[in-house]
Amino acid sequence: MRRRSATLVLVLLLAAGRAGATQRLALHYDVYYLLLPVLSVDVASDVDGGGYRTRVALKTAGIFATLAPWHADAVAHGRIAGAALKPGAYRASSAFRERRQQIDLVYGDGGVVQGNVDGILTDGDREEVPDDLRQGTVDPITASAVVAQRLAATGSCAGAVPIFDGLRRYDLLYEDLGPTELAPSRRDPYRGPARLCRATVRSIAGFLRTGDRAGERATEIRTWVAPPFPGAAPVTVRMDLSGTRGTLHVHLASAAVP
Repeated sequence: MRRRSATLVLVLLLAAGRAGATQRLALHYDVYYLLLPVLSVDVASDVDGGGYRTRVALKTAGIFATLAPWHADAVAHGRIAGAALKPGAYRASSAFRERRQQIDLVYGDGGVVQGNVDGILTDGDREEVPDDLRQGTVDPITASAVVAQRLAATGSCAGAVPIFDGLRRYDLLYEDLGPTELAPSRRDPYRGPARLCRATVRSIAGFLRTGDRAGERATEIRTWVAPPFPGAAPVTVRMDLSGTRGTLHVHLASAAVP
């Protein structure tokens, strides 16, 4: 579960806000595989004075917390320039049993991306991502905010987002499937109108070539986006993340202004 769960950091749509606006949100998600709880995700998003900072914390839940204890933390910050988001830095750390890994990315002028990876979390041979493929990309957390910003500005989530997460280079290709109505479920309290966005993953470089996890990746992401309460900006209220080993179901369990 931990390989696909890392993808959640990439695709949770967060409210980016606009320059000059102030907005803070604390979101908690529960993630299920079939009927089993497998992950817990907490998101803290802060937009203030033309800048943004978002932290995402993930950890295994239920029986997996004992059988496969894994946790990860990621934080990204940058600035909002009109309708564009300019990432400044991204840091992610993961731990699985005795293994540790940390990723640090820094963004310069002209789309330059510099950084390093310390530690190895997964067995197998991974291809390198050339410098030219890193340029002009955004980190996974900023990528989600880019989609939210696009939706707020144009009313549609359609478009491509180029992403480099320190290890992998890929594009998320979004299409807007329009408004829909969500009924409440036992897993999440939200009900009402939402916008459905579907993304496919275009793998480019940096994926595992050998090992038992080679070839494992997300293939399609279906995301329902809506304000979690009156006056809030739209965020992910429900998501299905399909991959080579099945589908993870993500539900917004709570949302609040901290």
